[in-house]
Amino acid sequence: MNFLSCWPGRGYVLRRGARSAGVVVLGVGMVAAVSCQSPSEPDPVLPVASGGRHAGGGEGDGGGPTSTAGQGGEGGSTPQSAPVEPSFVAVGPEVECTFEVKATLAPAMPTVGVVEFSASGLHQPITGAVVEFGLDLNQAIEAPVDLTAPSYHTLLIGMKPASTYWVRVGVSSATNHCYSQPLQLSSGGLRAGVAPLREVTIKGEPTPGFIVGAQGASAIIFDQDGDVVWGYSFQSVGSFEPSCGAGGAVARIFAAKLSYDGRYMLARDLGPFDCGNGGSYYRVPLDGSAIERIDLPGGDHHDFTVTPHGIAYIAKDTKGGYDKIYVASSDGSDARELVDLERVVEIYPKGGGPGEEKSHFNAIHYWEERDIYTVSNRESDAIVEVSGDGKLVRGIGKSTSEKFESTLAESTLGQTETPLWRVQHGHDWYAPNKLLVFSNGDFIGGQANALHYTVGKEGIAHLDWSYNRMGNSATQGDIQMLPNGHVMVCASNSGILHEIDEDQGLVVQYQAPPEGFGYLTHRPSLYGAPPDGR
Repeated sequence: MNFLSCWPGRGYVLRRGARSAGVVVLGVGMVAAVSCQSPSEPDPVLPVASGGRHAGGGEGDGGGPTSTAGQGGEGGSTPQSAPVEPSFVAVGPEVECTFEVKATLAPAMPTVGVVEFSASGLHQPITGAVVEFGLDLNQAIEAPVDLTAPSYHTLLIGMKPASTYWVRVGVSSATNHCYSQPLQLSSGGLRAGVAPLREVTIKGEPTPGFIVGAQGASAIIFDQDGDVVWGYSFQSVGSFEPSCGAGGAVARIFAAKLSYDGRYMLARDLGPFDCGNGGSYYRVPLDGSAIERIDLPGGDHHDFTVTPHGIAYIAKDTKGGYDKIYVASSDGSDARELVDLERVVEIYPKGGGPGEEKSHFNAIHYWEERDIYTVSNRESDAIVEVSGDGKLVRGIGKSTSEKFESTLAESTLGQTETPLWRVQHGHDWYAPNKLLVFSNGDFIGGQANALHYTVGKEGIAHLDWSYNRMGNSATQGDIQMLPNGHVMVCASNSGILHEIDEDQGLVVQYQAPPEGFGYLTHRPSLYGAPPDGR
């Protein structure tokens, strides 16, 4: 067997094979071409051009791969693609096939592999395919293959920088299956402007998977070991300038998530808190080959969530107004108002925190199985459910000022002189009677707390436990229940992410560079639809 390794900065290393015209024969019936890029030469961020029809924008000047979307107007229509589902099945006997496999690195994202292949030898047509890749194929990541893509084009997402990976293709039919011989592909470095984590302290067994989110002015993905496997800096891209506030360069990315179909990184800046326009939303294909900067309708800010139809986001339509939930396609087209959130503020009046705006909604999640959104308003000390068609359903938090289906939570304003739940951003209403809250505390000198509640039969949300060893975060902060029962707690301003076990013992600590974290999401896999509620 022959292997080709691509070492950034050193070119190609060929083992037991011969290189000829850029193609290396690795084994019987298998061909691979492997490209390499130095981590010191990442693809530059493309300049922003005008063009495209996004979020109801007009026709532009025919910009290149980077486009700026307009605001207002008629509204376009972009169908949402579904995630690529696993299709490979090791059915029947394994047979010998002939493969031609091309494995390269994405030129604009050197930690992303690109595999294209052809295969023959199955007794019936191919009905399933997979690309396995890993430092060890016994613990490989499985990338599902889109059987309709030209040459079965597949991206390998999750590769550590400057590391050598084994890659193997599997195909199956209704009666049998086969695998290619493995080849090696070495990843490059991170893009310019993307920083690795500052420090990782592992005390136990981190939950397998990846964490997707914001770090400084970048959208990043890092694995359970704390290695950044994907990153894109928006520092030089710029943001839209609202009519009632400053725009310009991107100081921070507040939220970053994979699109529902898993093909794009979606991200947004902080945006204006109290304006009818402004705020920037970005869409980058995972191979890093382009960037769209999109001006969504309204003064959008803080957060968004992905849905099977695109995104939902928070925005005001006028200065001095209340926040609303808008829904749109993932490219910003077809945007429309779903619900005005004024009544949430009337039900849970402000607690007298900073800011003069009438509402300050700051986090939103979508739960596909229940077809609901959950939203947080900074000074309401409550989390509210909104149905998929825009109706207020119920809430959990402090006492209400009017009749509404709400569960009173322990340790909120009015329940104690020193409430643990005082202001919140991140939350995870992961079961009908279970809620996680990242409580920020008072804006000046407040103590942040991670809180876990269970709704009892008597209709009270009992505080099961609290945790504050992750440090303080006057703004943002995130929290998520993980598949194994552990909890992820992020103090965004402190740049500290803790994974804790069922007894609130520390499993692992991830520390960001000085710019800190934004909102974060744990995903068991970077392929397929996102975890419900994230």
